[in-house]
Amino acid sequence: MKTKSQNNPSNKRKFKRACSDECTRALKSKNMTNNHKSGAINPSENKGIRTKLEKEDIEFLLHFEHLYMSDIAKRLKVKQHTLIREIERLGVEKKFARECPQCTETYFCKMRSQVDPSSSKFKKFCSKSCFLSSRRFNNTWIEKETEHFLEKEGVEFVAQYEVGRMTIDFFLPDYNVALEVNGDFWHANPDIYGVSKPFHRFHDRIQEKDERKTRQIEDEGMELYVIWEKDLSERKDETFDDLITFLSS
Repeated sequence: MKTKSQNNPSNKRKFKRACSDECTRALKSKNMTNNHKSGAINPSENKGIRTKLEKEDIEFLLHFEHLYMSDIAKRLKVKQHTLIREIERLGVEKKFARECPQCTETYFCKMRSQVDPSSSKFKKFCSKSCFLSSRRFNNTWIEKETEHFLEKEGVEFVAQYEVGRMTIDFFLPDYNVALEVNGDFWHANPDIYGVSKPFHRFHDRIQEKDERKTRQIEDEGMELYVIWEKDLSERKDETFDDLITFLSS
């Protein structure tokens, strides 16, 4: 006859599931067989019943909330090695999602730092076209001044025009002219840097890039005209008059 504790399933230490040791072994064997068939146990590992996680749960926490493995394990209430095993079993990709502020489409990055605004590797837009599109609404003041002048004079132009892998500020198709509007600091104005101010450490790289862009423009058969920030600040009317004279020549 069983005691009260042996009949109580909540008493894990004394509860007797079957009438004898032989029946208990037979019951365990039957349960193990059913677990093997359902996939809850990996026969090759023989490590008992495995915790199975849902792929959608892991992907949401990794891809969209950008959590680290330790934090995901805590949210799903499993050990970290169990989480890693399930990621491998389910084939969960390591990628991180972000919504493009320009086209509002969701895009994925391979590194967590690319979706972190505080990181130097932050990728704000999903593509170069979205980046260029955003520039059209966030131009610098010298670009806005130039754009306003071209519109006032009725000069047809294309802003942020792509030439190969480069982008020029304005392309004037009626004149086949590439118009660049350069900031003094960011493009190392030769009338300032190396004359009244010392060069910055990254100016060599900027000048090299500008030289490559100039060669690309010339290879496309276009003429290059550059307007500097200093000229627009000190003599705007004369600077724009010089541009009109250049286009008329």
